[in-house]
Amino acid sequence: LVLTANSLQNLSDLDPLADLRNLTNLVLLENNVTKQPHYRSYVIHTIPQLKVLDFKKVRKTEREAAVKIFGEEKKATSALGKKSFVAVPDESGKKAKTGPTPEEIMAIKVAVANAKTLEEVM
Repeated sequence: LVLTANSLQNLSDLDPLADLRNLTNLVLLENNVTKQPHYRSYVIHTIPQLKVLDFKKVRKTEREAAVKIFGEEKKATSALGKKSFVAVPDESGKKAKTGPTPEEIMAIKVAVANAKTLEEVM
């Protein structure tokens, strides 16, 4: 996903991307958010399945640093303000299958269907 020069300012602007479970490559160059402290660690923590960020491979050491800074589990807030959970390893080391509830999925679909602008969805 290439979001170059999209006027992203704050780290919290990136939180909705946590809901994109298949997102493995992300480019945020030419956004002010890339100048924020701990930007790269925050993105790696928020989108744990990310493999490439800004054309640079995400390294194991970066993942470890992100955990030290932000903790183990990332609970993201979706665009509708509902909680959604990013899959994190359980005790056995396997990723737990988590995600929005059926009610949250329905609320998202309704909000998208009724929205007239992008801001209404976000």
